[in-house]
Amino acid sequence: ATRIADFTQDAAQLQTATTGAFGWSHQRSHLIDVIDLVLRDFERVESPRPVIVAISSESPEASGRTAGGVIKRLVAQSVAFHAISVSTVAASQAQGVSSNIPEKSRRLTGMAATGEGDRERTQLLQQGTAVTGGGRQRITNTLALAPALGRVVNELSNGYKVTFARPGSARMQDLQIGVFVDGVTLRATAAPFGTR
Repeated sequence: ATRIADFTQDAAQLQTATTGAFGWSHQRSHLIDVIDLVLRDFERVESPRPVIVAISSESPEASGRTAGGVIKRLVAQSVAFHAISVSTVAASQAQGVSSNIPEKSRRLTGMAATGEGDRERTQLLQQGTAVTGGGRQRITNTLALAPALGRVVNELSNGYKVTFARPGSARMQDLQIGVFVDGVTLRATAAPFGTR
C-alpha cells in the first residue's frame, strides 16, 4: 500500500500518477491495506462528503489488516465506499479452476482455493459497500472500466446530502426513508457511531 499522489485538484498530476500505477505488475492484492491508508489520510483533511472509489483486480489478497476493522473505520468516518472489481477468465483459471469441470464442482474448488485474505477482501467489498451507502460493480474486462467509472461519477454528481435531526437530546430510532420516484436509487452513508 503506497501513496502515489497527495490530495490535489490538479487533474494532470492525478492522471500522470494513475497512469504509472496501472503499469505495475502485482501477484497479490493489498486492497484492505490501501483502504486503511486512505482512511488515515482522510483524518488530516476535512471533506464534507468523503468517498473512496477502489479499482481492484481479483488477485489473491495479502493485506495485513482485517476487513472488519476497516469497515468500522469507514462507518466511523462516514466515508462512502465504492468498488469496481476486474475479474477475468485468466484469473479464475490461475486459481486452478478448469472450465471443463461441471459448475457445481467448479464452485466447490473455487471455495476451497479461496484463502483467508480472499474472504477478508470479499467481506470488505460486500459489507463495506453496503453499510456505507456505496456500490459494487464487477467487470470482466478493463475495457468496461470507463463505463463503470461513469456510473460512479453519475451517482456521485447527482447525489444530495440530507441530514435529519430532532430537537432535544432524544435520539432518533428506526428512521425509515423511502423514495417514490422511478429511476431513483436511495443509498445512505452511515452516520458516525457517536451520533447514532
